[in-house]
Amino acid sequence: MTTIENTTAATTTATNGRPPGSPWRRIGWWTMTLLIFVTLAVVSQYIGMNPANFLAQQREVYLRRETMLALHICGAATALAIGPFQFLPRLRRGHARVHRILGIAYLTSATVGGVGGLGMAPTAYTGLVASLGFGTMGVLWLACTWTGFVMMMRHRFADHRRWMIRSFSLVLGGVTLRLVLGTYIALEGSVHSWLSFHTVYMATSWLCWVPNLLLALWLTRSRPGPPLHQ
Repeated sequence: MTTIENTTAATTTATNGRPPGSPWRRIGWWTMTLLIFVTLAVVSQYIGMNPANFLAQQREVYLRRETMLALHICGAATALAIGPFQFLPRLRRGHARVHRILGIAYLTSATVGGVGGLGMAPTAYTGLVASLGFGTMGVLWLACTWTGFVMMMRHRFADHRRWMIRSFSLVLGGVTLRLVLGTYIALEGSVHSWLSFHTVYMATSWLCWVPNLLLALWLTRSRPGPPLHQ
């Protein structure tokens, strides 16, 4: 690497509190974004609130709680669609106004989706374990999102970014949930004889978000060196 390249890399690191974007980071972003939009395409069938598209085991529950279901689906889907773009450095630094507008939209949609999710949690398929799993996820999602907003209002931008990363890791649980359940369905005949859908769904109510949040906490842990800036 030339002296100029070394200087540029050092300056970028000092300014942003992290090394310049790597190919792996870009690959990770594109992979995450692709999975998100595939998931949005899958859940779009629920937007029309057609009972024929509901999970068979939950059809009656969904029909009784259509309002909460609609709030959860629309709010979470909007937050998922917005989230990836809020992590683009060029958007944060070069288009701060757009970043703020999208941030308000994310805050609003996350609040709507979280409240809707909490309204649906008590009736989760498989019962108490899943209700606690999805309910805890909803509470933490709202808490992380609003903590991130408070940090932004106090101009604590490093903490704002940390809390919003944690917030987004939780809404990504919707993607993880469908990856796990989709894999189970795809393996029909291989694991269905000894592992029921009931058991998988119950476990996934926790597994869809706990690993995500743990990874986010690790990525946002406090490190020595210059603080992150917006």
